[in-house]
Amino acid sequence: MRIVLWIFLAVIAFFGFMNWPTLNAPVPLWLGVTTIAAPLGTLMLVLFGIVVVLMLVEQSIALGENRRYGRDLEAQRKLADQAEASRFTELRTYLANELARAEQREADVQTALMTRADQLEHALRAALDQQGNSLAATIAELDDRIKRGNTALR
Repeated sequence: MRIVLWIFLAVIAFFGFMNWPTLNAPVPLWLGVTTIAAPLGTLMLVLFGIVVVLMLVEQSIALGENRRYGRDLEAQRKLADQAEASRFTELRTYLANELARAEQREADVQTALMTRADQLEHALRAALDQQGNSLAATIAELDDRIKRGNTALR
């Protein structure tokens, strides 16, 4: 777009240079209250030049503001990235702590289960031993009765 603008300005300057005698010819100009003789083409070129200069000044001011906004935006982006990085670090720390707590709870539950399984195993063995002893005593008593019954029969 800028190239087109510069080409357009170059064409106008070339046209003005080639037609300078015509542009510089004085003509009567009505100013609202009086009439004066002045070169209309030169006056129009000067006014056009003033408008171009004003537009260039406005564009340079806008360009400066854009650069300032760009720097501000970049600073805000950096702040946002730092905040996001700190949130990620905080989240990573939180997740690591939660994972460690979960692993500790799992280890505690596993230890409790193993302890309970050992207790149940000891209780089962004690019950089996007791049942075995009771069965052995019952068998011995029955054996004694059978022997007494056999001796009484003889």
